[in-house]
Amino acid sequence: MQNGNIVFGVESNDEMRFFAEKSLAKFPKFASVNATAEHTTLGDATIDLVTVGQALHWFDPETASREFSRILKTNGHLCVVYNDRDKNDAFMKDYDHVIRKRAKDRANVPEVNDHYLSRFFRDAKYSRFQLSSKQLLNFEGLLGR
Repeated sequence: MQNGNIVFGVESNDEMRFFAEKSLAKFPKFASVNATAEHTTLGDATIDLVTVGQALHWFDPETASREFSRILKTNGHLCVVYNDRDKNDAFMKDYDHVIRKRAKDRANVPEVNDHYLSRFFRDAKYSRFQLSSKQLLNFEGLLGR
């Protein structure tokens, strides 16, 4: 947006959309869209880049994939950004188990793994890049997650 690009923020959650509108009000080429990933309301072949941040698991893979294909230009791209817990770390493995068991909104959330991605990309070619990052939390921060 700092480069003057036109950016459409597609969000169906009112609270999140209003937060984005307030935070990005200084960018005149930001357009907030009250819609879902499966039905963006954007025009055919009008988008250069679709970016999904930590939300792919909420989408219906087949429907959202078709919608992204519809709105992307011929040489358009899809970038999916995700934070994953290190499943080789014993604490994180146990923490993930507690979250899945206790957090009502996470109970039926699918894991975004190779199987899920192949369904989403409908067996088209995609590349994965992994970058390591760490987040240090105190007890209150951990409980707030």
